[in-house]
Amino acid sequence: MNTNTKYAAAIGLLLLTAGTSRAQEWTFGPKVNLGLSVKPSVNFTRVNNLSISTVKGTFDDARTSGVGAFVRYDQTRWYGQFESNFLKSREINYYVNADIDLSNGTRQTFSLVTGGQSRYRVDARLLGGYKPLPWLRLYGGLGVARYAASPVSNYRFGIANLESSSPNDESVQKSIETFKLAIALEERGVRRTGLEGTVGAGVDVGGLTVDLSLQQGLTPLIGPFSENGQTYNVNQRGQFLTLQLGYRLFPLKAHLLAPRKNRAYERIKKDIPFYRNEVHVSGGMLAEDIGSAFLYENRYTRYLTRRVGLTAGLNLMRVNETFDSGFLPNQFTQTQLITGLRFLPLYSRRHTIGVSAGPMLTYQSGFRVNSGGTQTINGKPVRTVNFSDQSRLNEFRLSAQATVDYNVAATDRIVLGPWLRATPDGAYFGIQAGYRF
Repeated sequence: MNTNTKYAAAIGLLLLTAGTSRAQEWTFGPKVNLGLSVKPSVNFTRVNNLSISTVKGTFDDARTSGVGAFVRYDQTRWYGQFESNFLKSREINYYVNADIDLSNGTRQTFSLVTGGQSRYRVDARLLGGYKPLPWLRLYGGLGVARYAASPVSNYRFGIANLESSSPNDESVQKSIETFKLAIALEERGVRRTGLEGTVGAGVDVGGLTVDLSLQQGLTPLIGPFSENGQTYNVNQRGQFLTLQLGYRLFPLKAHLLAPRKNRAYERIKKDIPFYRNEVHVSGGMLAEDIGSAFLYENRYTRYLTRRVGLTAGLNLMRVNETFDSGFLPNQFTQTQLITGLRFLPLYSRRHTIGVSAGPMLTYQSGFRVNSGGTQTINGKPVRTVNFSDQSRLNEFRLSAQATVDYNVAATDRIVLGPWLRATPDGAYFGIQAGYRF
């Protein structure tokens, strides 16, 4: 999906879900963050033959996605909100380069590319907003983000291989210097805690909330640092845009349980049979511009009431990335067991919106490479990759997921529609077909 398509989809969703909601006081609930784009600032610094440059341009994929929770206080014209999110982010991006003249008269460029690495982050934000309409919100605020440390084992592994292969070769020594500078940048240049500003707009439909939110870094993600007596004045800040879907769980009477005297709800109960079970079969793909990542899913829901149920799904995802597709080589199979609690904020005879969240157990097998670079050999650029013990995948992982889907009923029992899911590893989207009984 390109940037314009994502922006149009986000704006369209905001308009389509606009409706009337009453101001409440204290509410809280879960939320899903679907990354639309990431745009790091551009910076370049050189000392002697070594240089560091940040990645230029806007990344048009879901590079800052995940799940979160919020607490909100509403009044008629204003509101305040505190939220916390657990995301997987690729805001921190850079190259480490060595451009040198060798003693044999040739010129070589060594480039250690690290822009593809992902880092987990946890953030907390305090927001305040104005409501020009009962269902429309405009807001801003401040937040603090904490990034997980990125392991440098691949760099150390590369140094060990180079030192054991040709320790006296001049080009090898320069490659080692490049790796060492990357280690120093990670350990002393990357800032693991940063301050962010937030602006955005959102709409409310009963308990469902939809927000388009822009986060701008106010402090550097990468700052100045020293190595071997040299100072590198790097200054990179991040910016990312997300579409956020949430659900306000309390007050229960207003947002989860319909009032007993609500005539529309009584008509729904009378006209629509109560389907206790629902089975979905769906296909989808990872919402990133990678070689190929396809997902097949079977999902079953057991409803406890008309709006609340327990759901479980068994998924199979296959990822295949090659040099030919412009990415580092990765090939693995992921089996996913998804469970959760499912709500239906919109429930009518023909249309439903479902929101579910819960734990996700995955098993991955295959291999994955997270770092590589480009070297010039005989005047031609040659791409390289760094393999390490972490490259082989054969592991179980427990994480969280949140899913939003929309269904339209072709018949009383057969439903069709799109779905979106956010996990710490990225966002997925697809089409599903269901049968309820």
